[in-house]
Amino acid sequence: MTEGAVVRKLAAILMADVVGYSRMMATDEVGTLEILTRHRKEFIDPTILSFDGRIVKNTGDGFLLEFPSAVEAVRCAVALQQGMASRNAELAGEPMIVFRIGVNIGDVIFQDNDIFGNGVNVAARIEPLADAGGVAISRSTHEQVRDRLNFPFEDKGEIEVKNIDRPIGVLTLSQSMIVGLAPQTGSLSPSAKPRRSKWALLVYVVVAVGLLISGSGLAIWLKGNALSSVADVRTTPASLDEQLRTNLAIALPELPKPDVEKLINDYKEGGVHRSLAIAPQAKEHRWTADWPTRDVAEEQVLERCQMTYGEPCAVIASDETVISPDGTNHWTTRDMERLQYNKHFSTKRIPGMRPSILSRPDVLGYQAQTGPKAIAIHPQGIFSVVTGAATQHQAEEQALKQCLDDPARKKAVGHCLLYAVGNQVVLPLRRTRPITD
Repeated sequence: MTEGAVVRKLAAILMADVVGYSRMMATDEVGTLEILTRHRKEFIDPTILSFDGRIVKNTGDGFLLEFPSAVEAVRCAVALQQGMASRNAELAGEPMIVFRIGVNIGDVIFQDNDIFGNGVNVAARIEPLADAGGVAISRSTHEQVRDRLNFPFEDKGEIEVKNIDRPIGVLTLSQSMIVGLAPQTGSLSPSAKPRRSKWALLVYVVVAVGLLISGSGLAIWLKGNALSSVADVRTTPASLDEQLRTNLAIALPELPKPDVEKLINDYKEGGVHRSLAIAPQAKEHRWTADWPTRDVAEEQVLERCQMTYGEPCAVIASDETVISPDGTNHWTTRDMERLQYNKHFSTKRIPGMRPSILSRPDVLGYQAQTGPKAIAIHPQGIFSVVTGAATQHQAEEQALKQCLDDPARKKAVGHCLLYAVGNQVVLPLRRTRPITD
């Protein structure tokens, strides 16, 4: 193609975006950039090339790709999500990089190795409609692949999106669906030289060097200089905000408007697989994020909510799905079984805790310890274990104090409660002071 020449043609566009990127950068800027760069070098870029894809640009927290085939674009999207799920499972203790991916086929303009036009805009607008770890495609894309790919797409109907005149038909694959599919492999080996692979390699080298030299500065520069055709890629659909506002107005009518907006923004920026619950009687809420699946996120938020407010709670949102109330403006509450458990200590019966807590040596070895011992728990995920105290009263007192002194507790709602006295679980008593005289 002649430098500066304008060419218009049909192409498949893939847009990918890192879930919760701003939150991850705020928490660990260097670590996030390092792990994202490593994923790209070791897996993402070779996979794109193996499906004959071209890396058009890196957007700091994602990338824009172009394919000559809708089938290869969708297969590449699934392969990327399958591979990232596997890599995240293997890289325990490191930040999880999870993508949302949108794919559209449409007419685009090629100029100076870049692409513009409505085909790109649509891909940018449907990408946020994908679940974390999932893929969303336009109906026009589905028309091209449905007889060639046996993927269980879920039809979401016609959806209105920002800056697009007509509603777009959208179909999705969730993360659980993708993980269950046969592994997708490209027809070109990463070592082969597919069309335009030299350009893709050059883009990667420039981006990688820029990240190493200037850290987050390159990501900021890329975002600030992004073309208008892919502006506001990370914008969550207005319908999610509106539905959350509607639900919160019903469930928590006394929550001040600034707090409502903060809650919505915090929830949207939460990590992969998140859930929001309400305590109907207390007129309060609780949300949590960064769990392996949507079901686990719902279980954890319900346990933490009930632990906090002492009543069964109801989920009103999970990931990108907002759950509507029934005809009487009520949601179904769930009484969580592990909150009622009052028998011998078992790690399988501990509610609201992350795997990193449950695998701690003091937790795993608690039951075998002899002598005075106790555990305190807090719905923020605090689990304070005390063994070897002089008396049982002191063990309970020390466990509660450790919980109260934990920095995470100082910024969170809820009480520190006794969880176990000796080997007996006493959480249902909801005691904030020692039981033993």
